[in-house]
Amino acid sequence: MRIFPLRPPRWALVFGLLLFASSAAAQDVYVLDLLTRPERFLNTSVTVVGQVQALQSAAGGGGRGTYTIIDDSTASALTVRSEKLPKIGKVYRITGTLVADPARENAPTLKEDRRSSPGSSLVSAVLIAAGVILAILFVVLIVLWLRPRRRAGDAPRIRPDSTDMGRTIRVAPFPSSAVPAAAKTQVFRNLGASLVLDSGPDKGREYPLHLMKTNIGRPGGRLNDIEIADGTVSKEQAAILYDNATKEFTLVNESATNPTLFDGAEIGGPSVLRPGTVIGMGKITLKFKME
Repeated sequence: MRIFPLRPPRWALVFGLLLFASSAAAQDVYVLDLLTRPERFLNTSVTVVGQVQALQSAAGGGGRGTYTIIDDSTASALTVRSEKLPKIGKVYRITGTLVADPARENAPTLKEDRRSSPGSSLVSAVLIAAGVILAILFVVLIVLWLRPRRRAGDAPRIRPDSTDMGRTIRVAPFPSSAVPAAAKTQVFRNLGASLVLDSGPDKGREYPLHLMKTNIGRPGGRLNDIEIADGTVSKEQAAILYDNATKEFTLVNESATNPTLFDGAEIGGPSVLRPGTVIGMGKITLKFKME
């Protein structure tokens, strides 16, 4: 079973955005703000909490009319126009649009959109948020429950190709004998000789000779013991062989494209090195040195 990356349900995101938008659409204000600075809130949605002081039914009845509220910010009352009058003395959270009432010399009047008891909106928002969180947790638990579990000792599985037509291929673990052994530590022996870079950006660098065969070349090909980072040097340029019986070092050319020079002359075969011999390869020169 293919398990997709866990994401919150799209409906939860949309519902959360709608809840945030609805809570942010109407700003909470005081009665004093609406009475003293009505021009700032005219034709905008606001929310105010106040106590009902007086009621006035509209002509024709039907429960419509106006009522006045006050809060702790001022003793002056704000007029609210409603389709259903509330009870006197009750405290309500009222959301509506502030308008200028021509019948009252353009006095600020709140046109009621909805009315609820204080705190009920907060409780509803908390309950809704808790429901969303529970839904997300439920989805997480379902995904974790459906995720395939790998048992200890199971061989790794790979996806079948088109020729297997859905067969699962079980790969056996590698035998211990197939694991490559670690490379042995090389024994360093001071043979009493070295090559000194006589030209190039690393001029003066010294390479001690301590192997029976020392490979020389540019990085990127075989494993060279002396690597020369220059484009005019072949990846397998040359080698220096050490004869333990005669204690002599012999230079051998191994490049088919770039000749190796021995004191300026191209070598055709193995050449015994002497102290001070200059080895040339490309535009690089090295000097053979003995202690």
